[in-house]
Amino acid sequence: MFRHLGRILMLALLLLILFLVFNQSRSMAPSNQQETENFSRVSMENVNLRSYFPINDHWTYQFIGEGNEFAAFTREFRYTDEVLVQAFDTTSGGTVTAVYRITENEVALVSDFHEAETQENRLSELSREAVAVDVILRQPLEPGHTWASRNGQRQIVAVGEVVQVPAGAFYDVVVVKVDYGEDATHVGYEYYAKNIGLIKRDYQALNDDFDDFSVISQLQQITFR
Repeated sequence: MFRHLGRILMLALLLLILFLVFNQSRSMAPSNQQETENFSRVSMENVNLRSYFPINDHWTYQFIGEGNEFAAFTREFRYTDEVLVQAFDTTSGGTVTAVYRITENEVALVSDFHEAETQENRLSELSREAVAVDVILRQPLEPGHTWASRNGQRQIVAVGEVVQVPAGAFYDVVVVKVDYGEDATHVGYEYYAKNIGLIKRDYQALNDDFDDFSVISQLQQITFR
């Protein structure tokens, strides 16, 4: 009898221990879930924009294009002081040079020299604090985030996208919509891949009068020297 009672007590004690362990794990679950949600939210808000417009001296991006004679172009980054970088965009019509300011929170165009007769270093002519001509990317990287641009406004419409171009498949792509004002006949989309930069530009018609309008530039290859 005492042996049978002892077994019952042991079983009851074991069940009590299991009950306490189960309740403790349940009480800890919301805390762990909250930590995961907070981490995801913080990591989205603190993406360094330098990774979406990397400063890589002597990198040349070759874009193929369709829609007009200027859709195909090459972009070369030649001079940098680690904050400002000078880029040369060359099409069949000539070369345009531009200087960008790249920070953690913003990618800004600070000077556009239009057609350049020479490819000399222009960084010494500019201040890191120069007023931006246009803002290409701006924090936070969240769909719906909108800011004014020199031609209208820009809006982030997607993040974390996978985009296929002739150079390959790229992940963690940010898609920016470029509106050109109320009277515009077309809209643009720019695609920026993490650790690469611009991989695609797409200009499309907004109404039936220009339904055949489409100009697309896509990254074909990157060369280094």
